[in-house]
Amino acid sequence: MSSNAVRKLRAGIRDALHDFPADKVKEFARGMGSIGRAEIIAPYADENRRRKALQQVLRASRNYRRALDIPVYPHSVPARVDADGLDAVAKLLGPHVLNSLDPFYRARQSASQAAGEFERRLDQALSEFKSAAGGRKKADPQGLLAHLARRYQLCFGIAPTTTMDGPFYTVCLHVIENMTGKRPVDASRQVSAAVHSIRRN
Repeated sequence: MSSNAVRKLRAGIRDALHDFPADKVKEFARGMGSIGRAEIIAPYADENRRRKALQQVLRASRNYRRALDIPVYPHSVPARVDADGLDAVAKLLGPHVLNSLDPFYRARQSASQAAGEFERRLDQALSEFKSAAGGRKKADPQGLLAHLARRYQLCFGIAPTTTMDGPFYTVCLHVIENMTGKRPVDASRQVSAAVHSIRRN
């Protein structure tokens, strides 16, 4: 985003938020420069690319967790160890008990559990694609407008509303126009999705 575009966007936002304290409006508008990083956000507007990226990360995590199951021993075993005696202790306590006493194995177990939890989150994200398959394209609940909704609440201490022509709605119109070059006739669906995204969190 060019500096002129940023200035234009900030001016439009200040006008939309004229009823709020000037210092809070300035704080909110200051973050608009970050919207210039659209090249980071834009690829994920393509749902197919986002799904493939999630699948790639999921495969990598599963490979990582499988690698953690490979038997490895961090310590060398002295040649004079009584193998029969060690086997007897292992049978008495169980290998899992012995392993849990060693920081190496505890760390490996923690890493495996964390990877498993991460994979469950990835599966959950991927399931959203299946539920939305064949339907209308989702509004932008986790994207740019949702980010603005969170920032709006943080700066002004109140939750944004979906009121058409209200301050948050108007801010969203300015942002969408700035990013696409065209002012939308009706952004109620996108604004509603952004507002509800912070209500769920």
